[in-house]
Amino acid sequence: GDRMTASVLYSIRDLKARTAFITKGSEVNSFITLSGYLGFDKASNSYVVASQEKHKNMKESNKPFLSFNKSTCEVRGKGDINLGLGEQGLVETESYGEIISNNEDEVTKFSMSFGLRFPFSDKALEYMGVELYEDLNLGVIDLESSRYNEILVNKFGDKGEDLYEDLLITGEWRNIPKGMDYTLYFTNVNFEWDPMLNSYLSYGDLEIAIVGKYQCNRIIKGRIEIVKTTISHEFRIHLEQDFSTWYFFTYNGSSMSAISSNDIFNDIIKDTPNKDREFKTKEGRMYTYRLATPNERRNFIRKVQKIYDDNE
Repeated sequence: GDRMTASVLYSIRDLKARTAFITKGSEVNSFITLSGYLGFDKASNSYVVASQEKHKNMKESNKPFLSFNKSTCEVRGKGDINLGLGEQGLVETESYGEIISNNEDEVTKFSMSFGLRFPFSDKALEYMGVELYEDLNLGVIDLESSRYNEILVNKFGDKGEDLYEDLLITGEWRNIPKGMDYTLYFTNVNFEWDPMLNSYLSYGDLEIAIVGKYQCNRIIKGRIEIVKTTISHEFRIHLEQDFSTWYFFTYNGSSMSAISSNDIFNDIIKDTPNKDREFKTKEGRMYTYRLATPNERRNFIRKVQKIYDDNE
């Protein structure tokens, strides 16, 4: 078949998905865009845009693809996922994984890695990373069944295979590879569009792999919300080791706030001079990080819990 471009677009107003499938080219407001060959997969009754290698082995190959089911109008895809945070100055995100979207029932789900880069206190991140790593009550990411292999091969090509083998043999890298140097990195997060919140809310446990310069590779209870307002993209991250031990981050488009149940983490942020917490982009946009208030965390938990209770 001919080479085509397929996409799953989102509304620039609120990030709600709009399935387009075949498009003219790469769109700015696209969760996932893929160029490849158009074919038809009888087993799934779907039109598929993918590489020729993927078409030869749809089930076994981990190569990116986008498919459109003739019967259900459901779009499925795998590849690099853009969450629209690319224009947030000093805060960057990178994601790779799978998307399922259907315009008719307004369901959109992601199962993906979630990497964030943002200026923050190295000392606070080190304290957090060590605490998570040493918590024996947290589960350990199963490296063999995790998304690590797909992520690394997609990002680094053949070198990714070597990085994955090193990880399997040693359990962690001697040094975090360049390109994986995230402030926070989750190997897998499951998100779903919540029509009541008008945002993407995570469900299930989180796999947190990297905190600053520390490799954790732990499974933790938590919630992440991604939301688009009229002026910015925002997100909240709540990580809960147990009922009384937690970390909370919230970003409003220009300021990152964080707070923990652990006073040492909080004191590190509070004691950092203002000049070391303020940054300016080349375009002149300001960014700062600060200590969050207990109410910010409390309000997020109450909002999420209310949605959960209403759906019971």
